[in-house]
Amino acid sequence: MSWYAGVLGNYAVFSGRARRREYWMFAFYHAAALLVLWLLTMALSFPFRDSIDGDGGAVLVIPLALYYFGTLVPLLAVTVRRLHDTGRSGVWLLMGLIPGGVGAIIMIVLLSQEGDPHPNRYGPDPKAPQGFHPPLVAQQPVPGAPGGFAQPGSYAQSGPYAQPGPVAQPAPYQPQPGPRHPSYRIE
Repeated sequence: MSWYAGVLGNYAVFSGRARRREYWMFAFYHAAALLVLWLLTMALSFPFRDSIDGDGGAVLVIPLALYYFGTLVPLLAVTVRRLHDTGRSGVWLLMGLIPGGVGAIIMIVLLSQEGDPHPNRYGPDPKAPQGFHPPLVAQQPVPGAPGGFAQPGSYAQSGPYAQPGPVAQPAPYQPQPGPRHPSYRIE
């Protein structure tokens, strides 16, 4: 339930990244609350089924509608943050509008993918231990290397993390002086 409350606490935060667990736990509790409210609405409106106009129980839909529209912004925000975790822009949310269930399937696939294990342009990895930020490995030209670029698993030959030859494990994080910018760019 803390995942659900955490998303509601970040009511309209569309920046940053959200783990798969954060998204799917919120989606589970949100769907369960909608189902309970819908069943409650149907059960309470049952006595009004034989009224003259047939709409005597329509007022009972108000709590369901208030809950739905009240949680729409947090749902959109956590979905955008989940897309950010996979390295995609929030514009990918529009894929869900493709009709015929195709958009829903695409969104389920996108939201189920594992997030980037390293910092991306939307922020640090939410699964990383607090305060740990692995160094970014830039693809910089290396003289004599195939294709002119460093191979995967090797560090750039220049810059603050330059080390000779391939390295099996990332270097420990060492804070750099100066202000930290919230976006990380790999160019």
